Amino acid sequence: MHTLPCPAFRRAVRAAVALLVLLGAAPAAAAQTGLGSAEGVARTAADGEPLALLLVHLLPAATPGAAPRDAVTDAQGRFRFDSVPAGEYRLQVEQIGYERTQSPVLRVRAGETLFHEIRSAARPVLLEAITVVGGQCLTADRLAEDPELAVLWNEARKGVQTRRAFDLQYRYARVMRQDVATRWRIRGTTRRVEQDTLVSEPDSVTLREQRRHALHRQAGYLEGERLHLPYETELLDDAFLRDHCLEPSFEEAEGTYVLRFRPVRPRRDGADVRGAIHVDAEGFGIRRLEFEYLRGGRPFATSYLEYENLNVAGSTLRLPVRGGAAIRTSGVGRMAALGATATLAYQYGGFERVR
Repeated sequence: MHTLPCPAFRRAVRAAVALLVLLGAAPAAAAQTGLGSAEGVARTAADGEPLALLLVHLLPAATPGAAPRDAVTDAQGRFRFDSVPAGEYRLQVEQIGYERTQSPVLRVRAGETLFHEIRSAARPVLLEAITVVGGQCLTADRLAEDPELAVLWNEARKGVQTRRAFDLQYRYARVMRQDVATRWRIRGTTRRVEQDTLVSEPDSVTLREQRRHALHRQAGYLEGERLHLPYETELLDDAFLRDHCLEPSFEEAEGTYVLRFRPVRPRRDGADVRGAIHVDAEGFGIRRLEFEYLRGGRPFATSYLEYENLNVAGSTLRLPVRGGAAIRTSGVGRMAALGATATLAYQYGGFERVR
């Protein structure tokens, strides 16, 4: 005799089937979501000395062109990537003055730590500086038209990428002091001191940078009568070279290569910048940034930043240390104030690796 199963029996069967499905899927899910780690040490190819504050990329081997994860080495050349999905990867190192070196394909396994030592050989970059006045101006998509300018741009970007990767791993405090002198038409000159303290947290670096760059693209580099300083992380970025361009080729002056940039077209509102990026001729580190602020295509203010190597985390990192600015008032504001100047001084401290 054929009978239909009772409701309780059917529920038990469905539960058993669901349990079997879940149990059968568990190994595959673990394989897909299992996490491991990758660590290692970077050394010079010649003598095995550790390479400190070297930029290391973790590249998915199966998807060339995918966005890498970045880390910087410590004073002993060590680096580490945590929470890496199991799979195949390559390690690639970037260092100004060294070969771009890539590892063979490496496998990260769930619950395990992969270790790999990678060595990079010194590679001096020799450029022939050419002074060009006027002519075409190259945006990011046209840099290849001037090969030497493209090489210089990409070498300088390595230092910027290292700085960005450092900021994503270290917490530290930056104090900027401004000594401002305002020249009044009647009262003479008055002085004031302003101080801005920023605690750079790795979790907020990317969002803070994106907001700052978006503000500059939308509203320009002037807020009221306060000038905004673009830092090297903004200037040496392909996004900057969409609205701005580099003059070909570049100059050599006092041990630096000088790249000059300007807006592609005048802004209709807000203030834009043109200026120069001074890069060390030997190490390609940023030495000085110079800006001229434009309103309606006409200059009304200037500023500059100077960079030095500072002792950081057992090695050296190129950071802004001093600067200055000058602004001329215009319109009705000139009836009261003629303009203002400022000197800038930066201090850093409390470096702590948190990633």
